[in-house]
Amino acid sequence: MSGQSTVEVAAAYGSVSGTMADGIARFLGMPYDRAPIGEPRFAAPLPRP
Repeated sequence: MSGQSTVEVAAAYGSVSGTMADGIARFLGMPYDRAPIGEPRFAAPLPRP
């Protein structure tokens, strides 16, 4: 990708960094919470601790 640069944004629980290329910001490899397997499968989301 030509013209690639680093971009950082403030999020509710910290900053997130990614890359900007061709006018598109990409935030790859972001961690997510546990997979909802078993009992929490169809439950409402829980607040973040």
